[in-house]
Amino acid sequence: MFQLALTSTFGKSLEYRAGTMFQLAQTSTFGTNSEYRAGTNFEEALTSTFGTSPEYQAGANAEPALTSTFGKSAEYRAGSNVNPTLASTFAKCPEYRAGANVELAMRSTFVKSLEYRAWANVEPALTSTFGKCPEKRAGAIVEPALTSTFGKILEYRAEAMFQPALISTFGTSPEYRAGANAEPALTSTFGKRTEYRARSNLNPAPTSTFGTSPEYRAGANGEQALTSTLGASPAYRAQANIEPALTSTFGTSPEYRAWANVEQALTSIIGTSPEY
Repeated sequence: MFQLALTSTFGKSLEYRAGTMFQLAQTSTFGTNSEYRAGTNFEEALTSTFGTSPEYQAGANAEPALTSTFGKSAEYRAGSNVNPTLASTFAKCPEYRAGANVELAMRSTFVKSLEYRAWANVEPALTSTFGKCPEKRAGAIVEPALTSTFGKILEYRAEAMFQPALISTFGTSPEYRAGANAEPALTSTFGKRTEYRARSNLNPAPTSTFGTSPEYRAGANGEQALTSTLGASPAYRAQANIEPALTSTFGTSPEYRAWANVEQALTSIIGTSPEY
């Protein structure tokens, strides 16, 4: 049962061979290229332009969309549903190779650099400026935001989702290195000093003054308050959530040492004596 459609053009090419119901749609242009070989239901759409390049070979449902421009480059090879979207500009560069659904968005500027290589969904956002630098290499979803300024410095390297915020100023210093989601907040002033090193979410607050002294080191979420004055003395050392309160004057004496939540109250004057 190969030709169940009304106005089908199935079998116009003498060299076409098929195993199952390849052309069930009406007015399909499937099989106009005599050299095309397929294994399963490749073209179920109506006005598809699949197979315009005679050298194109695919393993599975490569182009189920209607007016897709997939396969404009004869040398492009894909393993699975690489371009299921409409009006995609994927594969404008014939040398680009991909392993999975790299460009699912429309009007993407991905692969502007011929030397860029990716392993997974690197640029799923629309109008993203990811990959403008050919030397930048990433291992996972580095820039999922739209108008992100991530990667403006060529030497910056990331391991995981460092900049999920929109207008973040993360990484303005090329020497800054972080281990995990260091700056998930918007308009944060985290990392203004190049010598500052962090282990985890040290500055998740919007207008925090954390880390104004380069000698301050903390082990965990040291400053979760907004307008806190924690760490005004560079000799102060803390181990846990010392100052979760607002407008606290904790730690005004540099000799004070604490182990746990010593001052949770507001406007406390604890520690005004250096010998306490």
